[in-house]
Order: sequence, then structure tokens, then C-alpha cells
Amino acid sequence: RRITRVWTKTMNAQRLEAMQQLLLQQQGKTIVEFKAGKLNKSGTTVTADPRRGTLSLVESAADGMTRIQWKTRPGGQMETDLVVVPTDATVEKVPECKSGRVFLIRMRSSNRMLFFWMQEPKEEKDDELIEKMKTAFATSRSGGSGGLMGAAAGSGAAGATGGGGAVGM
Repeated sequence: RRITRVWTKTMNAQRLEAMQQLLLQQQGKTIVEFKAGKLNKSGTTVTADPRRGTLSLVESAADGMTRIQWKTRPGGQMETDLVVVPTDATVEKVPECKSGRVFLIRMRSSNRMLFFWMQEPKEEKDDELIEKMKTAFATSRSGGSGGLMGAAAGSGAAGATGGGGAVGM
């Protein structure tokens, strides 16, 4: 009987989490979405998280807020969901990384840095995707202050070079 109760609670928690993720995904317009991994920053070095993922910029239907979302792939488990303050975010390639296609999202007001690495098969699309992010950040209508708001699982730093290499910064 106790096993049945524990199993029921676990299943209910999993269903609730799945419903919450589904609602987050349905609550807005996707501005740009592509395959990207996360990088974890430690001191002046960033190291690749080997998992596959999807990075999205989403405009909320309810309030027009722009969100940065990173989900695992496959499975779609939301790990990062952050609100961007208008014109506070910038995005740029990381030229110091010679072994991968790394880019940085930086929040001016908080000096927070999120690193990602491109997992899209066609490298020639990288510049186009980065330009779409720059445009979205420049025209963001989010409210609030301080760079980013919201919850992020893990360190808050984001993705590197496909094979788990490290980059000094």
C-alpha cells in the first residue's frame, strides 16, 4: 500500500511538471529556436556540457516579455527559463574558442554571462541565428530590471564545443 502511494505521488509530480513545461512552451511566439548545447563557466574557463539541447527566444503572449529558454534534447526538459530586460542583453561569438562554435549572451546590468555552443549541422547558419537574437534583444519589450529574472537549473552558465572541451576566457 505504501509503494502505491509513493508511486502515485511520483506520477502526479511528473504529470504536473510535464503540464507546466507544456504551458510554458505554448505561452508565446518563438522568435528564434535552434540546436545548442550549454557551457559551464568556472573562473575564466568554460567547459562543454555534453548534452544535446535546444535554445529558444520566446515572446510571451500574455505580457510580451522575451525569455531565454534552454531544453534538453530529446525529452524537452526545461533547464533554463530567464526573462530578458529590454535592451539589456547582447550576443556575440567567442573568437577565443577555436575548436567549436561558441557564443555568449551577456547581460549589461548584471554582468551575467551565458555561454552556448552551436549544435546545428550547418555552420553557415550561425551568423543568421546570432543576428536574429541580436534583433530580438534590441527590440525586447520585457519589464523589470537587473538583467535576467527567472529560474535556471544548474550554474546559469550555458553550452561549448561539442566534444566537451574547455575554453579559457
